[in-house]
Amino acid sequence: PVPPASPRPCHFHPQASPAPCHSLMPEKRKASEMLDSDSDTQDGPIFNIVRTHDEAIRMIRLESEQRRRDDLRAAFRRLKTVLPPAKQKGNKVFLVERTITHIRYLELTKQHLQTKLQAAEAETTRLCHLCEALMLDAAEHQQSAVHSAV
Repeated sequence: PVPPASPRPCHFHPQASPAPCHSLMPEKRKASEMLDSDSDTQDGPIFNIVRTHDEAIRMIRLESEQRRRDDLRAAFRRLKTVLPPAKQKGNKVFLVERTITHIRYLELTKQHLQTKLQAAEAETTRLCHLCEALMLDAAEHQQSAVHSAV
C-alpha cells in the first residue's frame, strides 16, 4: 500500500471500539518486499498507525450506517402494521405512497366527522332550548290553572 501524502493525526474517539488485535500485528509481506528494508525505516510504523486509525474510523462509520439501516427497516415494519392491509406486496416507495394516501383519507374522515359533530351539537343546543321553552310553558300553564281554581 502507498502511504498518504501527509499522515493524519490520531485522535481519540470516545465511541470507537478498540482496534482488533489482528490490525496491530505486522502485515504479511512477500519475500521481495522483505528484502527492501528502506520501506520499514521510512514510514512503516507511522503508516500502520494511520491505517489502523483509518480502519477504526471506517468501522465506526460502517456500524453507524448499519444501525441507521436497521432503524429504517424497523420503522418500515412498524409502518406496515398500522396501515390497512394491501392486496399487493410493494417496495418501500409503495409503502410510503400508501401511507400518504391513508393519511389523506384519515384527514378527510376527520373533517367529515367534525362537520357531523358540529351539526349534532347544534341540534342538541336547539333541542335543549326547545325543551326549556316547553318546560316554562308547562309551568306557566300549571300556574295559571292553579290561579283559576282558587
